[in-house]
Amino acid sequence: MGQQPQKEKGLSNYVISLNKYLDQIYTGLLESHRLLMAEKKVAIKARLFGGTREARHLSN
Repeated sequence: MGQQPQKEKGLSNYVISLNKYLDQIYTGLLESHRLLMAEKKVAIKARLFGGTREARHLSN
């Protein structure tokens, strides 16, 4: 992934709120990416070593 979103500078409530929102979105994006990568590993292992029929189907 990489680069964090650019944050606004300042101490107003709007800027603080906006930066918190950007942090939440970025954290959610990273978590989604982590889950997708974990699913990809499971699918690859299932294809190489056998596994459930569903896992094989997802890896195709």
